[in-house]
Amino acid sequence: MVNEEKISGSQLRAARSWLDLSQDEVAAETSLTRTTIVRLERDPSAVQERTRRDVRKFYEGKGIRFLFREGIGVGLST
Repeated sequence: MVNEEKISGSQLRAARSWLDLSQDEVAAETSLTRTTIVRLERDPSAVQERTRRDVRKFYEGKGIRFLFREGIGVGLST
C-alpha cells in the first residue's frame, strides 16, 4: 500500500537527478514551489501526504520506480 511506503529524501533527489531536472523544473511541473521541493527532499515527512503522493505520481509518470524494503525507501529503478 502506497501510504505505508515511506519515500526518502535521497530517493527523491536521486529521481530528480536521474531525470536531469532542477528543483525549479520539478516545482513547475508539479505546480508546487521550489521551497516545497527543497523541504520534501530534506525530510518528506515535513510536507503533507497529498504533496508526497503527487510528487511520487509525477516521478512514476516519468518512468521512475521507487523500491522499498519493509515499507522503507531503499532505492529506485527505471
